[in-house]
Amino acid sequence: MANTLEVDNRRDAGAPVLPAAYDETNAPACHGANPRIFFPAHEVPLGEREIREAKNICSRCPVREDCLALAIQSGETDGVWGGTTPAERRSIRLQLRRFNGTKNLVEALARGHEEHVRPVDRPAVVVQLLQLGWDVRQVAKALSITPFDVAGARAQGAQILVYRRLLQRRYPEGWE
Repeated sequence: MANTLEVDNRRDAGAPVLPAAYDETNAPACHGANPRIFFPAHEVPLGEREIREAKNICSRCPVREDCLALAIQSGETDGVWGGTTPAERRSIRLQLRRFNGTKNLVEALARGHEEHVRPVDRPAVVVQLLQLGWDVRQVAKALSITPFDVAGARAQGAQILVYRRLLQRRYPEGWE
């Protein structure tokens, strides 16, 4: 079973707690760092300097994915977790909801129905249609967009798949 991060929810506690199962080879990189880098004082926004410093620490962390998955799954709204800011995590959660919310639309398109696809839903729809075996020309025609637009939406959707797979690995019983 994979080690997971635990969180001390006391407001003044700061950073994640190092579980006993971690050792020096797989300890979170933030362990021992100044918690104010990741979690500023109450109701003080993160500064650009702190964000850069926190992301730098996270970039070399062996448990970055665990940390990010925990923050996304739990709806964490404060601090830098897994190298992401609160705004970045909100965007990830929104994109994941859009991905999950487009399944019926994708099924209708796959059955040959003409459906309007909002630009914000395009990445999720494009990725799912391509996963069904559609080629770029078919997707472009069905969505009334260019193959270039399909490629752009595919790139955006690919990142959402990375987050989705991460959450599915970390929380197989459900994270939605």
